[in-house]
Amino acid sequence: MIGDFSKELKNSLVISFDLLNMNYLNSSKQILRSSIESFFRLSLSILRFYEYRKNISNKIYGSTDSLKKLKSLYTGQAVYRLTSGTINYFEDTDIISTIKILNDCYSELSGNVHVNATTNFSPQKFLEDYSKFDNETIMNFINFYLEVINCIAIALFYLLKVLDIPVTKRQIQVVEMGLDNNMELVLNKIF
Repeated sequence: MIGDFSKELKNSLVISFDLLNMNYLNSSKQILRSSIESFFRLSLSILRFYEYRKNISNKIYGSTDSLKKLKSLYTGQAVYRLTSGTINYFEDTDIISTIKILNDCYSELSGNVHVNATTNFSPQKFLEDYSKFDNETIMNFINFYLEVINCIAIALFYLLKVLDIPVTKRQIQVVEMGLDNNMELVLNKIF
């Protein structure tokens, strides 16, 4: 399942960016929300794999309650259970701040999926409106999108470290270029 969630995350991030490029902001936001959900599922499935691997090395071969709970979180349909469960599992880690930021972004993007306010309606009324760009709105969403990407990248570095998968200095430098000071501190804690 790790591979499936990883592909889903990558695909939805690319689709969200493509929709942004075509000025379909609300659709882009909906897919970005789906990306965060895919990331939460991916991160929990990685934690489950790590715990399973640790259990095997300790000669525990059966399914533990913790493994069952993790699986039910990332395979279930209850979104609140997924988001709150992800926060709980990362509570005592170096990346809890990035997980909480992702959860806040997820909550903010939920308004575009469950349109409950006039500010969440598509600003375009006619097809020709898609060729008109509101630079401020687009720049704000690009910054929001980059914040999500940076948080996911930092969390993935953490998960790679947990799994003892080496990360190159170059990979870290590429991510560091787009980070603010707070996110750099989180990344430095990991390495």
